[in-house]
Amino acid sequence: MTTHPAARDHCLSPSRSVDRPTGGARYGRMFPRLEPLGTDPHVLMRAGGDGGICDAAAELDLGAGGDDAVQAAGWPFFGQLLAHDTTADRSPLMGGVETDALRNARSPRLNLEMLYADGPVGSPYMFDLDDAAKFLLSPDGYDVPRNPQGVALIGDPRNDVHIFSLSLHVALL
Repeated sequence: MTTHPAARDHCLSPSRSVDRPTGGARYGRMFPRLEPLGTDPHVLMRAGGDGGICDAAAELDLGAGGDDAVQAAGWPFFGQLLAHDTTADRSPLMGGVETDALRNARSPRLNLEMLYADGPVGSPYMFDLDDAAKFLLSPDGYDVPRNPQGVALIGDPRNDVHIFSLSLHVALL
């Protein structure tokens, strides 16, 4: 019998208790009477490319240093962690889904589900057996625990998609 490794797409699974819908929370539209933007994807790609309308370098005189940063660059990544704590969509990826039909599988509160998952009882693989108030980290202290295939043993697998969100996750642990 041949076994196939699980896909590492970091999607959440309703079979895991931490990923199940927590209640009747639903997504909705901020402006329900406004029609969705229907545009050519190539136009959007050009807007984000070099010299496009989203390219700040085209508008800024960066000078000799070349640094236009006036805010901390980590805020978007911190915002991503907050979004992971308050939102999780389990809908199949497809177009034309009614927004009102989408269910949020997280409680819309900052309760750190992405860190604690189901706690020491429901997610014991994340906690120190000798002191359940402590999270487990890798032996060097700079990574999360991982199974033999390298999959992160954390409350929300989406926090393992890139080094920035994973580093913030480790810092919070």
